[in-house]
Amino acid sequence: KESATYNRILEVLESKDKIASVSKINEHYYNFWTDADHVRGIWRRCSLEEYRKPPAEVNWELVLDIDALGKEEGESWVWHGKTLLDEGPEK
Repeated sequence: KESATYNRILEVLESKDKIASVSKINEHYYNFWTDADHVRGIWRRCSLEEYRKPPAEVNWELVLDIDALGKEEGESWVWHGKTLLDEGPEK
């Protein structure tokens, strides 16, 4: 017989809910996100003030939509992370 603990763990593992983990780049907080609407994923960003809001209220700014890019270019793009270029010293 399955225990209540087993059932709760299974429920969590099968849940579609996720926590948007972020990385800070300058003044923005970036997140790579996948879901049923974004199978290949989107790269998005927001301010710290926005990130502190309840998840459903965060106003993310779209940086890159891998699904849309692939469709537009007829390619099967896959996200392998980000590489930032050093723009040199600030003026």
